[in-house]
Amino acid sequence: MKKIILLLTLIILTASIFITISNVTAVDNCYNAGANPIPICTCDDLNKTSLLVSSNYQIQNNIDCSGYNFDPIGDSSNRYSGTFDGQNYNITNLQISKAENYIGLFSMIQGGRVSNVNIINGNISGTQYVGGLVGYTSNSNITHCSFSGNVNGSSTIGGLVGKFYDYVKINSSTTSGTVSSSGNYIGGLVGYGSPNIGGSSVKYSSSNANVSGAVYVGGLIGSFGCNSGGWTIINCYAT
Repeated sequence: MKKIILLLTLIILTASIFITISNVTAVDNCYNAGANPIPICTCDDLNKTSLLVSSNYQIQNNIDCSGYNFDPIGDSSNRYSGTFDGQNYNITNLQISKAENYIGLFSMIQGGRVSNVNIINGNISGTQYVGGLVGYTSNSNITHCSFSGNVNGSSTIGGLVGKFYDYVKINSSTTSGTVSSSGNYIGGLVGYGSPNIGGSSVKYSSSNANVSGAVYVGGLIGSFGCNSGGWTIINCYAT
């Protein structure tokens, strides 16, 4: 009888340990610049991605950025060009407030690939070219990304992307919340799409954000233009 009670006790303790471990969504810093991809486990790790803007990164667990005023990844002189995989984990409570252009989780992406990134309860504020995910991007792929929260600035503001240029492909991405400005080119997903050569597309994406602005305001895209090129929108909607 004692052996049975002891065995049951061990089973209960093992189950309790497993449940506790399985519910953990944040761990210690795991950033390792020598790895490929470089792992990201905390908001501190996420901040370090600006040190190596051409490297590949992979998020390892849910990340809570409460208490941080985050600096965007990269800038106009150091545009992100690697592969960033969020693995469908959530980045929650991302706060960025800068009186600057090119503001988002990423400042600028050129030649990069970003996928499976979910930003929840984000608050992103800047001047021009502001997006929940990226302020400005060209020659890049954005796939299976989402943003929910608030995005605002003076002009060219998008729930996901502020402005994109040539050869940008946005696939299977969504936004919700509020996108607001007193200026022009405001969109629930993209503020302004401006392909010069062409090759850009937005596919299987949507927005149910509340959008407000002055001129060129859209539930999905504020405005788009093309010179010698063109781009396509396939199976997208806004509500």
